[in-house]
Amino acid sequence: MTSAPAPALAPVPDPERVPGPEPEPDPQPDPEPAPPAGPRCTGCDVFTGTLAGSGDAYTWPNADGSGYVTTARSGLHLGWLRGPAGADLDLLLERWNGRRWITVASSTGSGSDEEVQCVRKAGTYRWRVFSTRVAGSYGLHLSLP
Repeated sequence: MTSAPAPALAPVPDPERVPGPEPEPDPQPDPEPAPPAGPRCTGCDVFTGTLAGSGDAYTWPNADGSGYVTTARSGLHLGWLRGPAGADLDLLLERWNGRRWITVASSTGSGSDEEVQCVRKAGTYRWRVFSTRVAGSYGLHLSLP
């Protein structure tokens, strides 16, 4: 007797391999908020000035570079600089080592908003603002120990 061929079985779909709609892309993260317009510290002393152009500098507390401030105790030195759009300003904290000024902290980003925060021991310090591109008015917000 001849037997008839067995009927073909339809494949059972694997639930892991079933095609479906394309997955949704991850949503884009929210952009970072703009920096605050005011000083980032409360109780800061605010100094304003204007740099004439690339290479110009200002030294706090005296513009001619002769000034300094001596702190009697260790603590946080905070400097926050805001300059004009398109400018490239740098902010440095320098300490007198008995022979010369040495940079102990700096912020040298490519923009005009710079911030330095560091804890230092008692000593003699000064802040310096440099213009490496463009010029204009700036605000220097300082808090000393």
